[in-house]
Amino acid sequence: MVEPYLKDFEGVLLTDGYSGYASFCKKYRKITHAQCWTHSRRYFVRSEKAEPEASKEALELIGQMYKVEDDIRKQGVEGDDKDLP
Repeated sequence: MVEPYLKDFEGVLLTDGYSGYASFCKKYRKITHAQCWTHSRRYFVRSEKAEPEASKEALELIGQMYKVEDDIRKQGVEGDDKDLP
């Protein structure tokens, strides 16, 4: 279990969607649980046939976030310098 390693952690915990992390973050309010966009994106890909327009829009927005992340990486920005003005 992650509890011994994260019980004193404060900040954002980025995970793959395993439900155990969500319940852990509810227990420790100083931790904000964030879902990995790569894992979230899969559900939009799977729903393309059922909801083509909504899936398309979601995938385009996720692509825009990936582009921003790529730009930041290419610029070599790190730490607090990544914060928006």
